This record gives sequence, structure tokens and C-alpha cells, in this order.
Amino acid sequence: MKKTLLILLFASFIFLGCGSETKDEVKEETVKPAAVKEAEHVKETAVPKTDESHVENIKNEVKEIVKDVQTQTKEVIEKVQKETEPIVKDVVTKTQDIATDIKEKIHEATAPEINGKELFATCASCHGAQAQNKALMSSEVIRGWSKDKILEALKGYKDGTYGRNMKTIMTGQVKNLNDEQLEALAAYISTL
Repeated sequence: MKKTLLILLFASFIFLGCGSETKDEVKEETVKPAAVKEAEHVKETAVPKTDESHVENIKNEVKEIVKDVQTQTKEVIEKVQKETEPIVKDVVTKTQDIATDIKEKIHEATAPEINGKELFATCASCHGAQAQNKALMSSEVIRGWSKDKILEALKGYKDGTYGRNMKTIMTGQVKNLNDEQLEALAAYISTL
């Protein structure tokens, strides 16, 4: 047993007491790996000290980059606007045309139907039921006239540019009729 104790004591002395390193040095070596020590060394020697002129140069470079980006962005925006302007105008024109068509269709669908025959009832008292008479014995017989000729005469009476001796009487007859009513009346008379 004394021999075993001596061997243990000797082994402890060799492992712990031998060498030039102290316990703290051994502990530090074990705790700090070589890579960490190398990184600290590089940090201390390789990182340049920044001075004010270096910072100012970086700021100026950043300002130039921002200025270039702004200039390029402005050029791109102008190019896109120039290239899309005709397209936008075309779309606006087509949209307006479609809107006009839709309004006309809505008007056609919702407007009360104008009955030319009913409108002619007032005219028949002078022109005859089949437009066969000379009104008040002095106008022309309108039976057989085309729709366009009748419409031209009606619009002329309304604005005062048509008619001789019947002008005054006919102006009073058509002055309250709108264009659609005049169209319907002319269409009906042309069928007689």
C-alpha cells in the first residue's frame, strides 16, 4: 500500500508540478482556444483607425451614389411616361367611346317609345289621314315624300328656315317637338 501511495504522489507531481507554466497559464490555455487568440491579434493589428477625412470620403461617395440613383430613376420614369402616354390616350378615347355607346343604349332602352302615328293625329286634321291633302288648300301634298325630305322640312319649319306661306302655321306645330319626335313623325309619314 505504501508503494501505491508513492506512485500516485509521484504521478501527481509530474503532471501538476512539472513544467514552467503556472496553473493560471495552463487554465488560460485550456479556456482560450488558439482561434480566439488569433482573432484578437488580428483585431488589434489589422483594423485601421478611421479618421475624419476617411469618413467624409465615404459620405461623399454615398451622396454620389444616391444622386446617380435619383438621376437614373428620373430618366426611367420619364421614359415610361413617354412610352405609355399614347397608350393612355388611346385607352381614354376608347373608354369615352364605350361610355357614349352605353349612354345611347341606356337611353334607347329606357326612353319611352315615340309613336309617329300618334304624333301625326294632329297633322291629319289638315293633311288628311293618309297625308293626301293640301293643308289649308295651299301646301303641297306630302304623301309619297321620303323620310329625309319630310325630316328636312320639319326641322326647317322648327328653326324657321323652311316654308313659304305655311311657315308660320307649321313653326307653331313643330316648335315643341324634339329631334326624336321629328324622326318618328317623318318615318311614319313616309310610310303613307
